[in-house]
Amino acid sequence: MFGREVNISPPHSKVWIDLTQPLSDNIAESEAIVKISFKLTIGNLVDSSIMQLLPINTARKIVSIMLGQEESIQVNKKEEISVSGHKEVETSNSQGKMNDSNYNTYQEDLYTEPYNSEAAMMSYEKPVEVQQATFKPLQEQARRGTALPKNIDLIMDVPLEVSVVLGRTKMNIRDILNLATGSLVELDKLAEEPVEVLVNGKRVAYGEVVVIDENFGVRITSIVSNEEKIKSLGK
Repeated sequence: MFGREVNISPPHSKVWIDLTQPLSDNIAESEAIVKISFKLTIGNLVDSSIMQLLPINTARKIVSIMLGQEESIQVNKKEEISVSGHKEVETSNSQGKMNDSNYNTYQEDLYTEPYNSEAAMMSYEKPVEVQQATFKPLQEQARRGTALPKNIDLIMDVPLEVSVVLGRTKMNIRDILNLATGSLVELDKLAEEPVEVLVNGKRVAYGEVVVIDENFGVRITSIVSNEEKIKSLGK
């Protein structure tokens, strides 16, 4: 509100027996003061009023700061002091002769305008540019000619479970219980659509079903890209 640091001293409590006692030793009985009061309520514990007493000059200074008139008041005071100081130099013989221009320069250096920290901060504030983050699509790395890690031989003999998914479907409990010999279950795959090749439950390739020595097999037709692998993690 004031645009500056305000130091508040801790209050001192005092009990008045009657209203004839003076409020403060620093306030004369004939001095004009300003009273600021507001109601203080703390749940069901406290229901009272707080009053703040200010000298009239202090109250006027606070109002001038809030209305932004303090700067003009200080400028007027600076001009008055400069004029009075100029007269003292002319009438005083003990100080000798002083150049009027040097004295005025000294007065201007002594009474400078208050530094506005908020205006300085606003002038040096740079606008922040907000841009939407963009990511390049994952590029499929070349499968051939890629250098393998040196310690890959340590896990070459680890067995992995490879399975082939012909298709999937959803059935309710009634249809499951009605299954019998000769029942047909329709899958979500077309007749010529590639099947999925899974390694440890993760899709790594697509292929087509073939017969190898009276056994079914899969001929790999395409390898799953890194981008598709990452997308499949959320499914």
